Amino acid sequence: LPDAEKRARGQLLLNAIADTEKISPDEESLKKEVARIKEAHPDADPNRVIMHVATQLVNEKVLAMLEG
Repeated sequence: LPDAEKRARGQLLLNAIADTEKISPDEESLKKEVARIKEAHPDADPNRVIMHVATQLVNEKVLAMLEG
């Protein structure tokens, strides 16, 4: 499989686990990281920054859970 397809499938799997396990990003961590990115990239689309950061935080929680 091409790398992009592997990444997409992996993200879909992480999303499914997060939904099943009711995993969501910590609001304080989300706010802090979004503010940090917006400061470094003031022209970035705020909604895309929030989505990106939320996905990263959830992925970290899912992977930590799986590593047990």
